[in-house]
Amino acid sequence: MKRAGIMIALLCVLCGVNFSAWTVNPSGYLRQDLDWDFTDNSLSLTSQFNIDLELANTTEMTANLRLQEDGLDRAKLSCTWEERPYRLKWKLQFDVDGFDTCRLEWRYRKDPWEVKLIPTIEAGDPFSWSLDVSYETDEFSVQLTPEFTELFSFSSFKGKATFSPLSGWTLRSTINIDPSATDGQVSCEQLLTGKTSLGDFSFTYDDLHLTAWSYDRDFSADKVWAEFSFDWEEGEAGEYEWYGEYEATEDSGYEADIVIEATQPLTTSTAKVSFYAQGWKVGLDFIKQQISCTMKRYVTGDTRWDLDLSFDLDDEEYEVESYWENDLISFDIDLTCTKLGLDELSIEFELDF
Repeated sequence: MKRAGIMIALLCVLCGVNFSAWTVNPSGYLRQDLDWDFTDNSLSLTSQFNIDLELANTTEMTANLRLQEDGLDRAKLSCTWEERPYRLKWKLQFDVDGFDTCRLEWRYRKDPWEVKLIPTIEAGDPFSWSLDVSYETDEFSVQLTPEFTELFSFSSFKGKATFSPLSGWTLRSTINIDPSATDGQVSCEQLLTGKTSLGDFSFTYDDLHLTAWSYDRDFSADKVWAEFSFDWEEGEAGEYEWYGEYEATEDSGYEADIVIEATQPLTTSTAKVSFYAQGWKVGLDFIKQQISCTMKRYVTGDTRWDLDLSFDLDDEEYEVESYWENDLISFDIDLTCTKLGLDELSIEFELDF
């Protein structure tokens, strides 16, 4: 706690320039969540209060308090001060056991450089800090992040470099050094991505060994748009997905799309068709035997009401969700049933101010 107090004092000194010029502009929300599980007849209640204070053009402070039926669950206080090219962020958090985390982040940013110094104190862990240095241009970028415990006890290192070897192609190489790792202290990863006239490609290498690759291409003609993607990972069967969309006319509001997902050897896992109209959407999944329906309506200019219905004919599961909101209040009710028996009821209420 003594070290946390020192970090708080440092924040006050650095952010406390010209206190008399500060003006307070508060905003925030009050949220109430109720979850009733009918399978074991358990009820949980969560209350959350959040307030944001804009103390000046350069300073913002946020306080967040979350309560459950048995008492305090979390309390968090954070503050951000920014005046280019500098920024200072601070967060102090408590949970049911008392002090949890104190984190300070100092940043300097002036193109093409960015430097971050991040000291952290966590309950039960030694003091740690990291230094993040990055340099970025349109052609090349590099990021170096050493981490330490206590003052200068080396903990880990991460380095990342990105550049374009050919037009349309980007290579990102990452190196990780972790002395405590059991499967090797040093690991390298390379990600090669490219955009070509044949489509978009992506190749992932671990220590120069190919472990995954993907391909993506879209097609369009008149009122039809389609996309094809294929993903492969080492040790897994390749997966592909077709997505197609048809729009009846530009101003009618009626559309239809189809999604097909499959794995080798062409075992279809999803075949879904969706139909759209003004404020409506109906989806049918023929493989999973699922039906979904969504309706959106604007009661007034700033008041919206949504209704979502979903039916799983195979598992006989049904879900109904209704959502209502305007500029000040939102109300969400979610009801889940199985074989016409109630499973769970969730209610969320939020008041913004």
